[in-house]
Amino acid sequence: MLSLFLFILASICSASMDKVQFHYEKSIFVKFNNEQYFSAKKSWENKYIGGKYENGIKKWFFGLLDYPVFLTDFWHLMKTSMLFLIVASVVLYTPTLTVFNLDFCKPLLLIFDFFLFGTLWNTFFSIFFNKILVLD
Repeated sequence: MLSLFLFILASICSASMDKVQFHYEKSIFVKFNNEQYFSAKKSWENKYIGGKYENGIKKWFFGLLDYPVFLTDFWHLMKTSMLFLIVASVVLYTPTLTVFNLDFCKPLLLIFDFFLFGTLWNTFFSIFFNKILVLD
């Protein structure tokens, strides 16, 4: 069940990414009054020196490494979080219905989970994208 919960959180991260990329102006993120961090149309500039692509990528650790992009803006933070949550969901996965001790039909359990995970991803994505992350 932990795996399923992590997968649902990943879908919420995905909904957040799409909301700031395509509908920032109508999102709850406007309330934070930080368009440079939340709006995907502007936040990509945070990766570059002076906000300009021509100046190159910001560096850290004595100029040896690129500045971690997930720290520069909300979209990349959500993308990184989504990927980590999906990987954690895979690593911690056990079939959902094993609580009913139905190991004799493991292929059916996997098919059930395939549809369960996909349905819950789409459900939570839609709820967050269309309702919760929308500015009142």
